[in-house]
Amino acid sequence: MNETNAPPTDDPLEQPWAEPHFVVSTAEQANFVIQAYALLIAGGAERIEFYKMKNSLEHPEDIEPYGLVRSDGTRRPAFDAFRVVTQYFAGYTDYEWIHEGNVYMVTLNRGDKTTTVLWNVARQDTTFTLNAIAPEGILVDEAGNTQPIRAVDGAYTIILPGATCSAGDCFIGGAPRLLVENGSPSQRASLVPLATNTPTPTPPPTATATPSPTPTPQLTPTVTPPAKPATAEAIIPAPQATASTAVPHATPTATPTLQPSYVPTNLNIAQLFTPTRVVMLVVFGAILFTVIYVIQYRLWSRWRQ
Repeated sequence: MNETNAPPTDDPLEQPWAEPHFVVSTAEQANFVIQAYALLIAGGAERIEFYKMKNSLEHPEDIEPYGLVRSDGTRRPAFDAFRVVTQYFAGYTDYEWIHEGNVYMVTLNRGDKTTTVLWNVARQDTTFTLNAIAPEGILVDEAGNTQPIRAVDGAYTIILPGATCSAGDCFIGGAPRLLVENGSPSQRASLVPLATNTPTPTPPPTATATPSPTPTPQLTPTVTPPAKPATAEAIIPAPQATASTAVPHATPTATPTLQPSYVPTNLNIAQLFTPTRVVMLVVFGAILFTVIYVIQYRLWSRWRQ
């Protein structure tokens, strides 16, 4: 990936130099850093460039506020998010991506540790339940704050904040959460989450009826096998400890693929051109040729007269 970013438009210290194409908050830029790196790694990217490290005031065209760091050296929330990526994505060897309803989940196998990145694209908060690898782990937010988390009955319950959708559409999800556990993903009972519980608004009571609870729909996970992107300019790869080194190559694991309901068969020429069909084609061609020739001859004869 040669470039990626979501430049904020609400930074009071560095406003866009022209009308922005997208409306993005500084908090959404931080969310985007983690989400973009997780999805690009799950897509098979070997190198990912985040453009750019620091803003500059030397040229007007450079004032577009892309940087992790402002021109005066102060750090944006995206800087802390990038540091989360370099710390908790580092050393991954393979990965898996699952899209479960409004929740995205990318699991990174880091040998003796597993980092599971989760975020929510719905506007409301979502409670997500995930099978555990270890009895306890660490929950990391987009700013790098950590807190211990314990599994209950073999599963973690994680609250994923809703997306703010500054631009009207949720093209950037809510604040991501990273679950860091000791062990490999193979120790998890299943990478498919146990449940996704989205709050259902309670209808107001009336004098004649009592509202009945709305059942939570059962969601079916969609597993997409990774694709292969490209390289960069001033590379800022994900799983290293600094913003200037390369992303190690990711070896994809075997992931389940969806089987199509219809598989096309090869065309059989012998079945298509049977003797009967060949004879019909020859006869039809001879008749058509004769008709065209007669019409042409008559037109030519008239023209000669």
